[in-house]
Amino acid sequence: MANRFQPRDPYEVVAIEGSGAETLYQPDPSLVRVHRPGFRGRFTHPEYRGELLEINADGFRDEAWPAEAIAGETRILFLGDSTLVGLGVSGDETIPSRVSAALRAQEPNKSSVSTTPESPATARARRRSSFAGSPIA
Repeated sequence: MANRFQPRDPYEVVAIEGSGAETLYQPDPSLVRVHRPGFRGRFTHPEYRGELLEINADGFRDEAWPAEAIAGETRILFLGDSTLVGLGVSGDETIPSRVSAALRAQEPNKSSVSTTPESPATARARRRSSFAGSPIA
């Protein structure tokens, strides 16, 4: 019997007012499902605090990206799953955010970019600008 105090799906992310989409995921023919750009919601797992999850226009849990690469900038592409996206932690506590902050503290032109198999990032990263001078294969 299900506990009436737990959400139906403990890994559900519920849209909040002002979200650009009602659901976190959208279907993708190659990746099965991907993050919906513009989504804003809260992680509902009972062991966490309802952390905010915001997806940028490119489908990443990250700040908005510049349209063009910045000369001299180093970009790092992280590939992973919900652990890397940081379900259950705030945006500045994710692994990519912490690496980015450490790099920026050393050199201002360093930044990091994160993606997961559940986001459209892999496909978009292939089509977008190259990272560290070479395209993603």
